[in-house]
Amino acid sequence: MEEFGITLASAATHYNHAFQAVKLATPELVEGLGRADDKKGGRKPKAVVVAEAVAVLLGTPEAVATPAVGGEVSNAGETAPEQTVFTVKKKSDDTVIGTFSFEDAKALVAKAAAAKKAALYYV
Repeated sequence: MEEFGITLASAATHYNHAFQAVKLATPELVEGLGRADDKKGGRKPKAVVVAEAVAVLLGTPEAVATPAVGGEVSNAGETAPEQTVFTVKKKSDDTVIGTFSFEDAKALVAKAAAAKKAALYYV
């Protein structure tokens, strides 16, 4: 990169082209270099949760979580506990400002935004 004054991406491209050319011409010279042929690049696929598998693991086919409208999961007969305390944090470095009720947390975030102070959020 320094010798030719090129970027890392450009150097990697030139290396790859040269590697592929040598691999075609004399593969014994580059044996063991590079990614294995059976490997694939890119992102790994996300795990898919199957409702039947969850039911088998839980042992209760009737308590399987079913997707509701909007992609959320709803469980029949279960109610989530209501959150009463919210933590207010700075967006820049996630330092905790304090814990407040929903109304107080919302007001503090709005007040900081109106005064053009540090950006806050509540969890």
